[in-house]
Amino acid sequence: MPKLQRYIITAVIWFLTLAGFMTFLTVAMYNLNFGRVSARRTPIAYEHRQTSFYSGQNRLTAYIFGEDNDQGVIVISHGLGGGGLSYLREIMYFVDNGWRVFTFDKTGSHSSEGRGTRGLPQSAIDLDAALSYMTRQGWDIPIMLFGHSWGGFAVTAVLNFDHDINAVVSIAGFAEPLMMLQEGARLMIGPAGVLATPILWAYQRTLFGNYADISAIDGINSAGIPVKIIHGRSDYVVSYDGAGIIAHRERIINPHVLFVSRYYPNRSGHNDITLDTLLMRDIHEFFLKHSAGESE
Repeated sequence: MPKLQRYIITAVIWFLTLAGFMTFLTVAMYNLNFGRVSARRTPIAYEHRQTSFYSGQNRLTAYIFGEDNDQGVIVISHGLGGGGLSYLREIMYFVDNGWRVFTFDKTGSHSSEGRGTRGLPQSAIDLDAALSYMTRQGWDIPIMLFGHSWGGFAVTAVLNFDHDINAVVSIAGFAEPLMMLQEGARLMIGPAGVLATPILWAYQRTLFGNYADISAIDGINSAGIPVKIIHGRSDYVVSYDGAGIIAHRERIINPHVLFVSRYYPNRSGHNDITLDTLLMRDIHEFFLKHSAGESE
């Protein structure tokens, strides 16, 4: 066998071995990050009703607070690793200010069914199912969406579907699933994370089909409704200058979008951003203004 041919065969074998290892590593890390999320249940000293609906084959657990409030309903979309009750402080604030609140545990999270959370597009898929369930209940009140992180993506990406939404607040949301996966890969394995991009795209496409490419930017632009995008400068989970929706404001043509950058110490990170009472009051007033269909 000629020497050149041996070199070529050796190079191909090394390439296939490396590609196989990268594929195995990428898929293993993906499944690890989107596994089952459990939580210890504590008594909720706040009146609510528990219900359920289906997203695909999985029954999801939902919670309704302030059911007698008819000012409007705020649908809360939780972040990865959390559940519908992870935002109890925000729920209580909204209910005390006259809102009905609908929140739920997404696929593979807390009390809902599912072997795992599956991936980033699942958040929007589950929210779509939740809004369809609410439509069947015949609630004739304005609908507002409030989401954080994974949920911040969902409340904007779900605007690609046909739902009657009055206004949206997205906190620390990312623009596109693949973009967020790339950012996460770089955080975990450094610059080599870029090598995982084709594998991440292919695997996510296998899991979600066309939903793999669902975009928060497309949803915001197509809906044309009031949307407030809030992001902290100290967010190192969904980076302000990277995967965050706010970093791609030049792609947003919806004239009713407001961008809010947070700079305050201990109130500008990924998880502490909603601890600011003034910010929550601003969100309440934003929803209140648009519950009557007003425009900016």
